Amino acid sequence: MPSKRQTKKKRYASPSFKVLDAESAKVELETRGQPQDPNVHRILRSINEKLETIKKPKAKLENSA
Repeated sequence: MPSKRQTKKKRYASPSFKVLDAESAKVELETRGQPQDPNVHRILRSINEKLETIKKPKAKLENSA
């Protein structure tokens, strides 16, 4: 019978991730994303729309004050 090696069990390492805001996500995609990938363009378009909706209410508040 072949001898079994005793190895220590590895500790569980929970998955890690970081949460990005829209500006950070846009910068990450622009620097690391592949320019010819249509999914990158779709995500960037969605981020830009989100950023525009965030900026518009602020502009309306500034104009009314």
